[in-house]
Amino acid sequence: MTRKVTQSLLAILVLTLFIIGYCYALNDEIAMLARAKEQAALLKIRPLLPPLFFMMPALIILIWGLIQRINNTHSMHKQKRQILLIGLCLPLYILAATIYNLQITSWLTTKGYTQCHWYSGASFGAATIMVNNTQLCIPDGYQVRTELLEWFEIQYQTGVSPTPSQAASQQQQLLQDYQKRYDLVL
Repeated sequence: MTRKVTQSLLAILVLTLFIIGYCYALNDEIAMLARAKEQAALLKIRPLLPPLFFMMPALIILIWGLIQRINNTHSMHKQKRQILLIGLCLPLYILAATIYNLQITSWLTTKGYTQCHWYSGASFGAATIMVNNTQLCIPDGYQVRTELLEWFEIQYQTGVSPTPSQAASQQQQLLQDYQKRYDLVL
């Protein structure tokens, strides 16, 4: 097997794994949004994930181009068309992401949710945390944000809807544990 074929097969494998991973992540996102009907205390949504569906044709075109490369059936004309189609997927994704973000935010707001900026990730594409009670969004303790989100998930799994005082108590406990672990004096 030549180096070109090996590289192409590896790229096809990586792209296929990305598509499979995307399908699993999309399934999790749909399940998370279904929690809004149950009035779950906290939702961890990724508004940029569902619109990525519009980039899937680009990945399929890339896989097809790699297959053509392996079979030596690619041409400059085919490659230009494929690049054009891939290029068209990006503006479509940006448009879909903008519309979806506005729609999902509006829908969750009508369900009684508000965004908790203290719990939401700061990076592009990070999860947006929505709470159905603004008192659940406690501004202190950003250091234990991840642990607190895990606690909310456990509460949901056990069927418990936490009160703001329970969340504040849990956050204080997590902060104390954090300070002990890292010997911090505040």
